[in-house]
Formats: sequence, C-alpha cells, structure tokens
Amino acid sequence: MDDHDPDEIHAPPPPRKSREVLTLARRRRLMRVMTAVLLGCIVGAYTLGALSERVIAEEETDLLPVPLEALIIGAAFTLASLPTAWSIVGRVLIPVPTFYIYLTVLLGKNPPLPFYAAFVVAGLYSAVLTALSRDLAERPTRPKLGSSRTRSRRAAPG
Repeated sequence: MDDHDPDEIHAPPPPRKSREVLTLARRRRLMRVMTAVLLGCIVGAYTLGALSERVIAEEETDLLPVPLEALIIGAAFTLASLPTAWSIVGRVLIPVPTFYIYLTVLLGKNPPLPFYAAFVVAGLYSAVLTALSRDLAERPTRPKLGSSRTRSRRAAPG
C-alpha cells in the first residue's frame, strides 16, 4: 500500500558536512571579516594622517570634523571589502568622498600640487581604493602577490 511510484526518481538528500568542514568555513569567514576590518582601519588612519598634513585651514570650511571624515572613509572601505552581497553599498560610497578629501589634501599641502596633478592623483587614490575593495570582496581566497602558501601547494605533489 505504498503510494510512491517506483519509477519516480527522488533527489538524494544533501550531504551532511562534517564538523571540521564547518569549523574551517567559519574560520575562513572570520579571517575575511578581520582582514576587511584591519584594512579599513589602515585606510582610515592613512586618511587621518593625510588630512593632518593640510596647511591651509580647511577645518573651517569642512562640513565634518577631520576624524569623522577619516572614519567615514575607513568604514566605507571596510564595508566595501566584506565578502558579502551587499558590499556594493560600500563601493558606491568610496569614490566621491575619497576623491574630494584627497583633492583637498593635495591642494592644501605646502607646497600645493598644481590642480591638474592633484586632480589626477586624487582620482587614482579613489580608483585604487575602490578596485582594492572590490577585489577583496569578490575574490577573498585568491592569494595576493604570489604568497608562499601557493608556491608550497604548487611544489607539493598531488
């Protein structure tokens, strides 16, 4: 009295993942998040240092305090570097504020860069930060700069 058709094909149940596989996946995910946070802190600190190099008193015309500007750039980079589907939000936030901040930094230095050079360099900073965050978010497991870990894998038989 079985109501299943013997000719009907059933999909096999999904394989169960071992505890070790789940632990390794959790560790990899944590390392990706920690890398994004660490690099976001570095970008924020670099931006804060660059903002403190301005000789021209831009603080009077700035909309936000200098540390908050650096925090926004660092947080946007962290958000954009996370290996998640919504990291695109951070990548949308990076280019314009980064370009504006570094343009004011390069024009406010002593001696200031010519406008066209400052414009190009600020655009390069903005593009590099956006591209780096995209690379970290979309390809988090790809080895950077040919690390020794990949060379040892290639050299090992098997």
